[in-house]
Amino acid sequence: MKRHLGTDYGGWTIDIDDVKDGDTVLDLGLGEDISFSQELAALRKVNIIGVDPTEKSHKYVESLPQSPLTLIKKAVVKDGIETITMRKNRNPSHVSESFLSGHNSVGDDSYEVDGVSIKQLRDLHPNISLIKMDIEGGEYDVIDECLGIQQLCIEFHHFCIDGIAISDTNNCIKKLLDNGYEILDKNAQATEFTFQLKQ
Repeated sequence: MKRHLGTDYGGWTIDIDDVKDGDTVLDLGLGEDISFSQELAALRKVNIIGVDPTEKSHKYVESLPQSPLTLIKKAVVKDGIETITMRKNRNPSHVSESFLSGHNSVGDDSYEVDGVSIKQLRDLHPNISLIKMDIEGGEYDVIDECLGIQQLCIEFHHFCIDGIAISDTNNCIKKLLDNGYEILDKNAQATEFTFQLKQ
């Protein structure tokens, strides 16, 4: 059954029937809105792993009276990368950061952070049924590591990163469709997609 979980800003539409009690869910890129994970945890007894490298996101999650997720303070990286340089947002009131210098929101200030790959997380948690990913351009490097997961909620960032084009997003979408996925939902801007493995 299709159902939208979370706020208009941070929410996603998924097939709730494809998430079972006892499953693990990866929430990659938390920012300051974990409403999707909060509403999902209210419906299913799931193990939610939240990953975000930004201090602003850490403070937000840790300030909540109750959080449904286990927080990993690392950046999502391609398997084999141990550390990465993150670039801070030029606007200190905004939370989004990226390792890509072409991201329209980031400036010159940077810091090193440990990375964790989706492959590593899948090795640790073999029962992952859903990945939600909003990682500011990093999605293009890790699409292959997502294949086989039942549902994928992905925001693509071709619209805000110099050097990444709509063709890069289309190539990722084609790869997913070629590997047995169908589009369950997308937003009006065609930047946020929910993919579901065909039954």
